[in-house]
Amino acid sequence: MPPFYFQFSFDFGDPQVEFGGYRFAFRIFTPSNVYGLDPQALGVEPTPTGLKVTAEGLTWAGGQERCPGRFEAVLERAADGAMEWRAIEWQASAWHTEPVKSIAALVDGLPLGRVAPCQAGFPEGTPRELLYCYPPVHPYYGEMLYSPLVLLEAAPGDCLSIACLDPIVRPKRFYFRPQEGATHAEFITEERATAWSPTFHAPRWRIARCQDPAEAYGAHQAFVEKAHHLVPWEKRSDVPDWARDIRLALTLHGVHWTGYIFNTYEQMGKVMAWVAERIDPSRVLVYLPGWDGRYYWNYPAYEPDPRCGGPAGFRRLSDRAHDLGFHLMPMFGMNIANAKQPAFRRLERAMARFPDGAPYWANWIDWDNDRALETWMAMLNVGAPAWRRWLADRISRTVEDYRMDAAFLDISLFWLNDPRHDMLKGTRALVRQLRRRFPNLLLAGEAWYDAVLGLFPICQATPPPLYPPFITRYVRAVAHLRHPSPGRGSTGVHEQGLRGFNPATLELNPTQIPTLAVVDDTFEQHRDMMEEIIRIADC
Repeated sequence: MPPFYFQFSFDFGDPQVEFGGYRFAFRIFTPSNVYGLDPQALGVEPTPTGLKVTAEGLTWAGGQERCPGRFEAVLERAADGAMEWRAIEWQASAWHTEPVKSIAALVDGLPLGRVAPCQAGFPEGTPRELLYCYPPVHPYYGEMLYSPLVLLEAAPGDCLSIACLDPIVRPKRFYFRPQEGATHAEFITEERATAWSPTFHAPRWRIARCQDPAEAYGAHQAFVEKAHHLVPWEKRSDVPDWARDIRLALTLHGVHWTGYIFNTYEQMGKVMAWVAERIDPSRVLVYLPGWDGRYYWNYPAYEPDPRCGGPAGFRRLSDRAHDLGFHLMPMFGMNIANAKQPAFRRLERAMARFPDGAPYWANWIDWDNDRALETWMAMLNVGAPAWRRWLADRISRTVEDYRMDAAFLDISLFWLNDPRHDMLKGTRALVRQLRRRFPNLLLAGEAWYDAVLGLFPICQATPPPLYPPFITRYVRAVAHLRHPSPGRGSTGVHEQGLRGFNPATLELNPTQIPTLAVVDDTFEQHRDMMEEIIRIADC
């Protein structure tokens, strides 16, 4: 069943303005309602490059009521001579007696076609209703956007690039709906909840024509690189020398949420000793999910698991790995804590919150397979000092006590419009703190959105198929934790279970560092495929 997107059950009565071959309307949102432009107070004034739209009053209840408020939008024809694009841009501002939460531009008359968000290629099949949210806020509607750029392909070689040119990380939403042989679209910018006020000046949006998706990506990438101060991989100062030569990512799964052990510390050591005979260990990054016992359930303790060997066993594993030359990377949750753990009482006030103050619970996984979602996973905001101190302390203790070379931060791409603390600022602060204390520590993150490409030089990511350089220019990608292991395709501690494994492709992606996942039966039963993956990695 396709996602269900809400619609008004009446005609909202939006006045429209024609520009650039499209019909524009605008809405203003406060924490309590949605408002339109008052048609009786609407002004449309030509400018040298376009139009200026103003409204000296607003309506609500679909035009049945009026209220004070003001709106202004400037629509312009824009030129990009380097690529000879035909482009239009707009920028809107709103004033209200309440805080202005967001502004939407509703655009009719876009061509009917296939839609490709920044992270994906063009889908097969007929056009359908779609919603993309930036930054990623899992699990909203199952559609996620990693930079505010979408392509709409009317025909091969005829695309529209739709982008928000905003140097600030704050929510943007792209909504598309086929409508009478064309596309109705809505482009929404939401202000950071930490900055809500009765005045909101939204950022600039652009619709441009292009023949090649690479043109659109290249132009948007140039903006993103400047806005977020991104540095190419070769010039990054946060990449330890050894990390530049990584050829293999070796994932050694530890303990599943249920307590099922895939590999004890001793078993991990045996696997590494075998791998060291086939590839230079200094070129291998060893990823340790579930090293700390029951995956997710034990968060946020981050201590060696007694059943796997305890602190002494984990130290022996570290000593053995470093004697061989491997680089170890344990896993930490950037923002997840088990509300049933005693430590949570000290961290509860750091829970991530929606703009209205409601707490965010990560209730999207069924860990015990009773076909009901769990409700004990609390999402914490790394911008909250108490949680950031706790997490930095746990990572630092593990790095110092067990000589870890790297730290992986799970769900590092998550961003919620919390009214108390900005998550991106908190992430930057944590990264700075760890880098100051451990200059040679490699920090890796799960997935990406454009602003965090400058914080994590290694990401569990799949580069955009239409333009891989959008992220490979800045980071090196490894396969996600859900990457299947040779054999039956177990994802180990990850919640996807069994995905299957293709022995013909070995599940390798040319845009990623080769990744080898080891679960309970991998080393004993599938060494042939392990050897082949290692051989390819070492070429």
